[in-house]
Amino acid sequence: MDSESKDIQQVAKINDLDPSMVLAADSNKGETGLVMPPAIINFGPISMKSGEDFNLQPNNHSLMWMNVINVTYNTVVLFNDEIIPSTNGKNFLTCSIARQNYQNPGENKIFLFDTKTGLTSNVVIFSVIT
Repeated sequence: MDSESKDIQQVAKINDLDPSMVLAADSNKGETGLVMPPAIINFGPISMKSGEDFNLQPNNHSLMWMNVINVTYNTVVLFNDEIIPSTNGKNFLTCSIARQNYQNPGENKIFLFDTKTGLTSNVVIFSVIT
């Protein structure tokens, strides 16, 4: 199975769609003009100890990475329903997590939102453990 076919299968599974209805495209539009929702395929780290920095940046924020599909320049990252700074690439994204977001144990909801179309991705959970 080639990489595009794998992407189609992943989008279909994540969004509970029939794979024959999903067309992958760089602009997030299929051949039929159907706009595909963004999707998080993988991300990291998936968990950290409370208060422990990870991939620390000069601004004292930690950096999270995501393998994604169907993102555009209109796609933003939401961390517990708040937009956080991010840098988008074709199939890769990084986002800046402020220290206060991983000080206390708990589960944090992360998803993508396309500000132009209103489409959202699947939700992933970043766990902060004791």
